[in-house]
Amino acid sequence: MQTIQQLVRGLLNRLSQFNAVAAYEIAYMGSRKGLRGISEALRELSTKCEKIVVLPVFLTPGKHVTSDVPREIGISNCKSTSKYEIEIDGRHITLVYANPIGFDERIVDVLYERFKEAYSSLKGKS
Repeated sequence: MQTIQQLVRGLLNRLSQFNAVAAYEIAYMGSRKGLRGISEALRELSTKCEKIVVLPVFLTPGKHVTSDVPREIGISNCKSTSKYEIEIDGRHITLVYANPIGFDERIVDVLYERFKEAYSSLKGKS
C-alpha cells in the first residue's frame, strides 16, 4: 500500500506533465516529524516562483479547507479561487487558493473499481 507521501508525489508528478507547473512542494497540515509544513513549503516556493497556487487535496470544503489551511498560509476569510497578494521573507507573491476536489464522476468510477476489487474477494466465501 502506498504512503500518503508517495500518493501525493505521484499525483503531482502526473500534474507536472501538463507543463502548467514550474515547481511544486508537498506540504501537510501542522508539523509532523519528517513532513514539510505549509508555511515551510510556501517559503521554499517563494524562492522559485512569484505566483503560487495552493491546491488542497481534500474531497470536501471542511474545517481543514475553510479554516486550518488558510490560517497556515496567513489568509483570513480566504475564498477559493480568489487572488491574494502576500509577502514571504520580503518577496511579493500572488497566491490563489484552489477549491477542494469535490464531487466528480471520475471519482465515482475509481470508487466503483475499488468496490469491485474488494467484492471479488468475497465471492465463494460464506
